[in-house]
Amino acid sequence: LKKIQVNVLSTFGHCGIDHLHSLLDSHKDLLIIPAISIFRILELAKIDTRWDSKKIAKRLLRTLYKTKYVNTERREFIFSLNEKKKFEKELIFALEYFNKEKFYKKFLLSIHFAYCKIKKKNFFQYKSILVHEHVPWHLSKYKEIFKSKILIILRNPHASLAGSLKSFRNTLNYVSSYNFELLIFMFLSAD
Repeated sequence: LKKIQVNVLSTFGHCGIDHLHSLLDSHKDLLIIPAISIFRILELAKIDTRWDSKKIAKRLLRTLYKTKYVNTERREFIFSLNEKKKFEKELIFALEYFNKEKFYKKFLLSIHFAYCKIKKKNFFQYKSILVHEHVPWHLSKYKEIFKSKILIILRNPHASLAGSLKSFRNTLNYVSSYNFELLIFMFLSAD
């Protein structure tokens, strides 16, 4: 495996990160998959680092198909039963292939490898993986594990806060002090 750099695109919410993602997606040296937070998906799936490759793949796929987190248009990338089967097969292969890597690196590389296989791309042609993180909670993990460079997009903080509060209001029909504190935490949590 050649050395592939893992970098992160992140934001504080409602800053145009999806638009920037779509612009960067066409760069020939950059592999960027739909906006799936590796660390959040591991938490949602409750994946144990000691599991074998088949169990990890099955749990990941079940989580990808059954949680609200990933059932949004910007995170979808498996569109048929054939793609699901191929993704699972390639993910199991990649988890074995990258087995000498530490777990988080193995997991991240394997998801990207399997994605490339179902989209008929050559994983090894890319110089960098750009991970799309909608919130900055896990940036320190990327810096520690992958020595990642971080690209944070931020527009006017008033607009970010207003957009986030509007989203809470539309989703929950109210805005609580907890929601507001969560937004402030997002701003403070980036290193």
